[in-house]
Amino acid sequence: MAKETKKNNVKISRTTTAAPVVVQDMTLVSPNRNTADIGKLKSAIERAESITLPKRAALYDIYNHITTIDGHLSGLIEKRVAAILNKSLNYYDKKGKKIDALDALIESEKFNDLQKLIIESKLWGISGVEFIVGKEFNFEPIPRKHIIPEKNIITMSQYSNEGINIDALPYVWTIGNKKDLGKLLTCSMYSLYKMNGFGDFAQFVEIFGQPVRIIYYDAYDTKTKTELSNLLQKSGSSLCMMVPKQPDGRRRHV
Repeated sequence: MAKETKKNNVKISRTTTAAPVVVQDMTLVSPNRNTADIGKLKSAIERAESITLPKRAALYDIYNHITTIDGHLSGLIEKRVAAILNKSLNYYDKKGKKIDALDALIESEKFNDLQKLIIESKLWGISGVEFIVGKEFNFEPIPRKHIIPEKNIITMSQYSNEGINIDALPYVWTIGNKKDLGKLLTCSMYSLYKMNGFGDFAQFVEIFGQPVRIIYYDAYDTKTKTELSNLLQKSGSSLCMMVPKQPDGRRRHV
């Protein structure tokens, strides 16, 4: 925010730190953590690719789910990002002379955060930032679910289809292709199959992983049958079976 003061009839412009205009007015919603499957992924892709009302909110909820839950995928992303951030970066003028004054900016944590958002735009399809005017380099990331690149607008709510034209916001920068849904689209199907497969395997182990308890009893001894039934019910939750001896001749003398 610029303030003008007069000194000896000369206007002096002073710049002070301003709050982010766009991000500050947004209505943010927590990520949807409900169980995702291939059917929900297909519906989310269809909504994101809609010509009339493109919305990426549901798709980005799935992206957020797989990148925070899938440890293997998360590790690969961090490895890729770290490999780029660890590269040395220098600024040169048009004459090829290195500008040392920018080294402090390039090595700052905020600049690394900006580089990370640029890299992530290849994964998510888009990234956005709103730069904050002030003495130090600073910005606020714009939630991706509020960016509709196909319409070139930023919405105040992820459920809205109307918003502010990005070209009318001088301190807002969006990175990415308008039609690109990101490399995470390719990873989503395999990640969901893997996570849901683990759930199915856990259910399988819960049912069949414990040993089955089998007790043979005399079909004509109802009192013993009742006592054995009570014993099995009180001795744990693993699978149990009561089999009469009489139908199987081999068990007649057990």
